[in-house]
Amino acid sequence: PPPGDPAPPPDVPAVLVDDTAPDMPAPPPGELPPAGS
Repeated sequence: PPPGDPAPPPDVPAVLVDDTAPDMPAPPPGELPPAGS
């Protein structure tokens, strides 16, 4: 990215995805609308 527009650190997205995947396998019913809706 150009100067003044720093890109997000690769650690943030990587850690978030790697941490939420095993930690939260699936949201409880009612949290999100049914798939296909």
